[in-house]
Amino acid sequence: MIEERSKHGKHYGVIVLPEGLIEFIPEFDALMKELNDKLAMPGMEATEEAILQALSPANAESFRYLPDFIRAQLLLDRD
Repeated sequence: MIEERSKHGKHYGVIVLPEGLIEFIPEFDALMKELNDKLAMPGMEATEEAILQALSPANAESFRYLPDFIRAQLLLDRD
């Protein structure tokens, strides 16, 4: 459907993804698990710089790939 719209010059639109779908992407699941572990550590600052230094290289790369506003949301306080 996206390709068909693009052929007609319609390079815009909205994709709705079900909540929880992203957790089935293996790289994102691994990132979330490690990110949660790191943020739960005593003294860990919830800053991009601190998290990037603490994450494994593969997860740091996945984190850098995300848009700024998503990275900021992932660093927010958790319940």
